[in-house]
Amino acid sequence: MPVDSTERVERLDGLVLACVRVPQAVGATAVAVLRLCGDVVEIINPWLLSDLAVCADLAMATVRSASYNVRVNLSSVTDPADRKTWEAETDAMVLHAKMLIQQVSPAIWSRHTEANRK
Repeated sequence: MPVDSTERVERLDGLVLACVRVPQAVGATAVAVLRLCGDVVEIINPWLLSDLAVCADLAMATVRSASYNVRVNLSSVTDPADRKTWEAETDAMVLHAKMLIQQVSPAIWSRHTEANRK
């Protein structure tokens, strides 16, 4: 559609919303995966601990990647209040994921070391 097209202008806000909300949902799902990693670290088969570590690292990378996709689209958000809200939500999501990975990763490797002593 031409840049000055009325239809394009009318559709833009909805498209930008999708471009923000979809990666936010992906990031939120990855945060849930990180939580699950923490939930199972003490009960998972010790032979699977490295797989759990990979899962946690990939979930963290997913959160970061999702936040990049949100941030790149925030400049297209026309409502400053929405932009601020979505930026704050994304920052909180990344912060929460960082906290989780900082707990989960050492717990995995601690259990791995413990399992190898037996």
